[in-house]
Amino acid sequence: MGGLLLFMILGGAAYYAVRMRRNNDIHGSLAARVSELTSQLGQLREAQWKMRTAIDSLREEQDFRNQLTTPSDKEQ
Repeated sequence: MGGLLLFMILGGAAYYAVRMRRNNDIHGSLAARVSELTSQLGQLREAQWKMRTAIDSLREEQDFRNQLTTPSDKEQ
């Protein structure tokens, strides 16, 4: 009976150790994935900002060209 009790205790401890290791692996990989996605999000925001800046610059250039054009130039 004592051997069976010892076997159950050791089995429970082993099960608990394996379960905790799996949880740590899952949480570790999840943290790495979150970090990677956060980095990618930062890169996307930077690219979006650059695109908006370029679009604003093109609009300003177009407005400037429109101001230089006289009505007689537009009719031709």
